[in-house]
Amino acid sequence: MKKITSSLLSTLAITTYMTAHCIDTYHSIAPLDQPATYTYVQLITPTRGDLAHDGSNPITISESGVYRLTDNMTGDGSSTLITISASNVELDLDDHTIDTCTNGIIITGTTVRIKNGTIQNGSTSGISISGDTCTLENVDILDTPIGYSLSSANYCSLTNCRALDCTNIGFSLATSSHNLCKACQASNIGSSTTVAGFSSANGSANNFESCNTTNFYTNVHSSAAEASGFKIDTETSSSVINCTVNGASSTSELPELYGITFVSTTSCIAKDNVVANVSGGAGAIGFAIPDNTTGNLMIDNVAYANDTNYAPPAGDSSNKSFAD
Repeated sequence: MKKITSSLLSTLAITTYMTAHCIDTYHSIAPLDQPATYTYVQLITPTRGDLAHDGSNPITISESGVYRLTDNMTGDGSSTLITISASNVELDLDDHTIDTCTNGIIITGTTVRIKNGTIQNGSTSGISISGDTCTLENVDILDTPIGYSLSSANYCSLTNCRALDCTNIGFSLATSSHNLCKACQASNIGSSTTVAGFSSANGSANNFESCNTTNFYTNVHSSAAEASGFKIDTETSSSVINCTVNGASSTSELPELYGITFVSTTSCIAKDNVVANVSGGAGAIGFAIPDNTTGNLMIDNVAYANDTNYAPPAGDSSNKSFAD
């Protein structure tokens, strides 16, 4: 029987597939409802007092396998509630909620799949990923500074995920490459100095497809404050395709607001997007390419009801911009 290393498994029922073909690669991980020869391993630690889970004793998954969360988890706000250090792991949150934590889930293993649940009230991030080829599906993150944080994570995919009421960034990609966010949503993002629905920096070939940002804002009274629907910064060959930005604001006259902006980028593309109702601050721009960019393309986009719809670079003919 597979051995699971954990300091507390009070709310996790573990379904570990024993046949090797189920876990040898990411694409061959069998879903929970697939018929197979397997053993159910249910490890339940008695509760401590009236709590089903003690937030000071988080769960660690250090063995490959397929897992299902069987109940909501509520911590005390002092720790990460689930850490996945193993590779080839599938975790079905099964429509449960992970609540009151520093990070809801930290993933350091590779080829990890998480689906179907909610994480809320984190003090750092909802899900933090530093492993490659990970997949998130149908996950909501609420009321955290950063919803989804990818750092040095490559070839990951996020589909039908939402970041709601985050104070800093909905989806943050840093020094990460070849990732895909598809049909994801960032809504009501704001209040801190630097705000973005989707942010990708210092990577390459990161793609945002059919995503949307609504109601992002910064009310910080500083010229350093900035809010963006999509910000692509110091990247090569990344893209924003068929996405929507609607509604940006600031109660201060100092911050800069952007719908979709490229900064220090090379050969990036924004195509078939719609940006509307970006207004306020020192300047509110639908689509912006600063001068320090090379060979970018912004084409077939629509901008309306913004303070400024388009801000092309000055004098750089290598950027093919705003050819609606």
